[in-house]
Amino acid sequence: MRKSHKSYHGFKFLCFLYITLFVFLLPLPVFARSLEKDYTHTFLFAVPEGGWSSCKVHIIYEEKYTYSISSERNTFNNRTKYYTGVYAYATTSPSLTTGAAVIKKANGDTLKTFSSWTRLESIYPQVDTFGYYKNTGTISLVPSTACTGQINFHVACPGAYPAFYNSNVKMSLSTE
Repeated sequence: MRKSHKSYHGFKFLCFLYITLFVFLLPLPVFARSLEKDYTHTFLFAVPEGGWSSCKVHIIYEEKYTYSISSERNTFNNRTKYYTGVYAYATTSPSLTTGAAVIKKANGDTLKTFSSWTRLESIYPQVDTFGYYKNTGTISLVPSTACTGQINFHVACPGAYPAFYNSNVKMSLSTE
């Protein structure tokens, strides 16, 4: 009788050991995280003998990343840009165009440019121009990086003063 009591405790110990090893040796799930910058601004243009034209720009720039415990780095592998432009004008219509996503070092030098975009399906509000795009290029950075990500854009109104604005939506890629 005593022998079966020992084997029962031995069985419980082995079960506990296997469950503990199973739980702690499973690959840890990697959860995607994101950084986002939401930008809205209205650009004004004086049109000679035509009054004023304006373009209200709204851009949402998002960078998704995963953190690797083994390399101690963030891998940014998915970015999106969503933009709308609402125009108000009497004689000359403004226009909005967006460009690449650019990763820049702290000194302003370009580290990487992501220029290939895939259009995503979306429902848009009643606006004059819009777009929702995704890029899946990859870059790995330490969490304490001083690098920034930015989406460049251009707002123009031919014949107006000023004729155009070049600007960007910029955010820090530091996750600390």
